[in-house]
Amino acid sequence: MADHLHKRLFLRDGDVVEVNCDRQANVLLVDDSEYANYKNNRSYRYVGGFFKQFPARIAPPRSGYWNVVLNLGRNQGAVHHTMRVISRDN
Repeated sequence: MADHLHKRLFLRDGDVVEVNCDRQANVLLVDDSEYANYKNNRSYRYVGGFFKQFPARIAPPRSGYWNVVLNLGRNQGAVHHTMRVISRDN
């Protein structure tokens, strides 16, 4: 799928991923297996959803490697975005 941006992160329980974007988009948090399903157009489970307003803040359900997916759908083109992790220790 070329209609998305992706970043793989190690997140701990209690961390929060904060995403800012200059347009509405789906912001999904998926583990590696679900990301493979996503890329291959199979059904997948995720945390997050469609955001019209930002920042989007999403917490992982457990510690591990997670894929942050910013899906722009048909609204492709230049996009300005940031992704950062707010650590549970802060």
